[in-house]
Amino acid sequence: QIVVLKGHSVETSLVVSDRLPEFVHRQAQVALGRFLQESSSAGTFRGRFQKTALLIQEQQPHPITGETVLLPMALLHWRDATWRLYFRGSRGRWQRYPGAEPSVSPTPLLSQVYRDELCLLWRQ
Repeated sequence: QIVVLKGHSVETSLVVSDRLPEFVHRQAQVALGRFLQESSSAGTFRGRFQKTALLIQEQQPHPITGETVLLPMALLHWRDATWRLYFRGSRGRWQRYPGAEPSVSPTPLLSQVYRDELCLLWRQ
């Protein structure tokens, strides 16, 4: 299922055996929708639910071919009844975003993604 919001898309591909609780998933969809609308001036983003995680990707043209590529920039992972924020490290592995406290709502973590005070998410 893909939901489109003003040029942004939200894709949900949940595995039934290992998925977010329904209320948590709906809450995250609403928060993601707000994030995509608020960040529309900063670029084109996509949110994708996978099992117990929400992946935020930025769509950019490939520098050589011009084709659209999706760059993973942030990951919110649901574990122990809280969301945790991760950034993509220099070796391509997800690492906890320093100072981002776990939250029962994804909203404060998505706000941190937008602000990115440590410049770990928006780097090129």
